[in-house]
Amino acid sequence: CYLDNDMGKAVISLFDSLYYLKRRNTTIASSLIRNVCDNLVELFLSNFSRKEKLDVSTPKSELQLALEYINVHFKENLDLQTVAKYANYNPTHFSKLFHKKMGIPFNRYISSLRVNYAKRLLISTEQSISFICFECGFSSVSSFNRNFLEIMGISPSNYRAEYKE
Repeated sequence: CYLDNDMGKAVISLFDSLYYLKRRNTTIASSLIRNVCDNLVELFLSNFSRKEKLDVSTPKSELQLALEYINVHFKENLDLQTVAKYANYNPTHFSKLFHKKMGIPFNRYISSLRVNYAKRLLISTEQSISFICFECGFSSVSSFNRNFLEIMGISPSNYRAEYKE
C-alpha cells in the first residue's frame, strides 16, 4: 500500500482515534470506532498498489473520493457543499448518502476527525487550547469546547490534565 505524506498523516490520525476511542468506553465511542475502522479500510483500499493483474477499469466510488478528500482536508474550512461538489453529488443527496453509509451525519464526522486530531495535539504538545482549536479546523473556541465535550465527555483542558498525569 502506497500512501503519500498527507495520506500517511490521515492514517496516523485515524489510528490515534481508534486508540483513544477504545480507552473511553462511552456510548458514542463504539459507533465512532466502527466509522474510523471503515475509514481506514476505505483509505487503504483506495491506495492499495496491486502488482497482480487486476481489472483497472473499476473507478473509485464517489464516496471513496469524498472520504479521501475529507481525511486530507478536515483541518480546513470544510463544508458539505464543497465535499459534495468534489464527489459530483447534489449536497442534499450526498448528505443522505453519507449518513446512510457512515452511520453519522457529515458534520458530526468532520467534528470527530477534528476532535481526534485535537486529542493527539493536547497530549503531545504544550500548545494552548485556542491554538489547537484553530489548528484542528474549528472556527471558534466555544465550538471546539462544545464538540470536544459532546464527543469525549470531558473538556479539552481536563482531557489534557488527565493524560499528563
